Amino acid sequence: MPGNYYQVLVQRHKISLVDSTIAITTKVQGIIKGQYDAGLARKIDLGRVAVNISNLQSRRQQLINAVMLYENQLKYAMGMPIQTAIQLPDVDFSSIQPRLADAADMPDLSNRTELKLLNQQEKLLQYQKESYKAEYYPSLSLSGNYGYQTLGNTFPMGKSGGSSGVNWFDYASAGVTLKVPLFNGFATRSRIRQADVAIRKFKEDVDQTKLSLNLQFENAKTQIQNNLVILNNQRINVDLAKEVFEHTQNNYNNGLAPLTDLLDAETSLTEANNNYAAALLDYKLAEIQLTKAKGELRSLLKNQQQNMKRP
Repeated sequence: MPGNYYQVLVQRHKISLVDSTIAITTKVQGIIKGQYDAGLARKIDLGRVAVNISNLQSRRQQLINAVMLYENQLKYAMGMPIQTAIQLPDVDFSSIQPRLADAADMPDLSNRTELKLLNQQEKLLQYQKESYKAEYYPSLSLSGNYGYQTLGNTFPMGKSGGSSGVNWFDYASAGVTLKVPLFNGFATRSRIRQADVAIRKFKEDVDQTKLSLNLQFENAKTQIQNNLVILNNQRINVDLAKEVFEHTQNNYNNGLAPLTDLLDAETSLTEANNNYAAALLDYKLAEIQLTKAKGELRSLLKNQQQNMKRP
């Protein structure tokens, strides 16, 4: 579910980036329109900008559809009716401060649901073994019974109902049973040995599970470190693409750069922003995997649910 949550936020962020690009391109279109009316620009330049705006609007609609799909997946994961509207808080992506995983921060495997479940299963196996051992113990049981009985030629209307020819009498019994196991063909011993084998095998499974969980933690830590490098590189690319676009736009306005350079710079800026958003999503997903490997995913889910309930 956290993955779906961040996918919705990233797709919404991409929509805001496309809206910003559309606003910039529309402004450029107005400038070119004025130049065209003054005879300083070609009609083909005006058409190129119009095509670019149309492509951006198509891209925006695709993102809106993607947001709806991810929201439906999120509602399904939460057990929420699909028809119900969902409100997610706006997130300032610039406020997200990625950090490296602490190499000395080892996961607390005791918090993992997998190991808690295995521990309960081990207790059940121990109980089963003890139940087999109990077959060697002698058992003593006490039983008792008490009741009334009637015999006669007519249907009795009660013990003192005045029915003739009916005899009532009571009866009681008590018994004591002592069972001492002597020999059952080594069946009990075989069951105990089978239980021991099952317990030893189960302990091997527990060790293998711990090894797998440690592997998940190390892989998640490595993944988040790799994503941090990519995220930082994409952030630098966004700053460079923005700087190039601003310089190219200024040069174009002053007649020092062709329209092709301006459109290429605009495309590069949009692509850099999208790549940064995708890298940010990958980082958050890797962060979730690291949190899960540390056995702290439940606290993360609680925090997100509290954030989504806020107005």
